[in-house]
Amino acid sequence: MTRNPLALIAAIAAAAAGVATVQHTQAAATFAVFNTQTLGLGTIDGVDFTVTVDDNGGFNVAGNANLNSAAYDFAGSRPYLDYYGTTVTINFDQAISDLNLYLYFFRGGATANDAGADSYTFDHSFSINANFDGGTQNGNVLETPDSYANGVLSFSGQITSLSWTSSSDVSAQGFTFSGTANASAVPGAGLAGLATIGLAGVSRRRRR
Repeated sequence: MTRNPLALIAAIAAAAAGVATVQHTQAAATFAVFNTQTLGLGTIDGVDFTVTVDDNGGFNVAGNANLNSAAYDFAGSRPYLDYYGTTVTINFDQAISDLNLYLYFFRGGATANDAGADSYTFDHSFSINANFDGGTQNGNVLETPDSYANGVLSFSGQITSLSWTSSSDVSAQGFTFSGTANASAVPGAGLAGLATIGLAGVSRRRRR
């Protein structure tokens, strides 16, 4: 029986792509780990990140937040970073997927005498979880007319930098985030490489 080498190579390449896709999507999201000695530095899923605040802001503390409520989908006790100021920027050394930002008692407009803000504008589109408390979404803006806002903002795509700006200076409010690092080398790539080599070999034989 005559075998078609091109069909065989195509089958190998398709199988390799399938293995790579399955193994990549099975990766579990992890939470950020903050450096308690140098506030603003940390890692997530093996990727370093840096958090900065505008010149009038800074960090109060890195501690632990109890996220065991419906607003946080019962995420448990997690490290978080407490900040004050207006604009926060998170820069990742590598792209992060499935990024979820957990707001821990973000101060709303009703706490204006205690450094609250009416709104927070993000540089990426997002969605809020069903049990978000104390705020509503309006495009890329989280409107916070109540005393405090708690819940999860979810961002799609690959994120290398995330920034948000409050409508006024705020104080003593925290956040943490979870996500998955994009693998630089996807498992199964070796099979795809073999398929490519095989195609090259077939091509050479057909030219002879």
